Amino acid sequence: MAFDLFTLAGIAGTALFLAAYFANQQGWLMAEDWRYPLANFVAAILILVSLITAWNLPAAIIEVIWAAISLYGLIMHSGRSVRSRSRTGGQTVTSPLTKAQIEQLGVVLAAVGLEVRPLPKPREIKRDGTPSEMVAGCRDL
Repeated sequence: MAFDLFTLAGIAGTALFLAAYFANQQGWLMAEDWRYPLANFVAAILILVSLITAWNLPAAIIEVIWAAISLYGLIMHSGRSVRSRSRTGGQTVTSPLTKAQIEQLGVVLAAVGLEVRPLPKPREIKRDGTPSEMVAGCRDL
């Protein structure tokens, strides 16, 4: 049975999805690590490429959404160091995206009607359950 390049791309994307998920379940690759959304993004794109010759609308919809969520994850991880909870003792990894690349992604996403915004700072709660001074006056949020 011969496969064309598009089918091979889809098989590679499926293998990458499964490898990333298995590595996550084994604790080898944490979801907080920038490589996890990158693997998911690349896998979704490869599967989308395979749909060129074997069109399937539901598959296209899920892969576009999967790629968008993965891209969002990459953007949110950029510039932050993340402590990995891997079995290797917890290594620090940094996103491969620079500030200029994030700005370029923002321009591309704006062209299709999406907006890139930084996440708000999390509320800090004291041990007694009251908000810290950082969020004084914001108890209704």
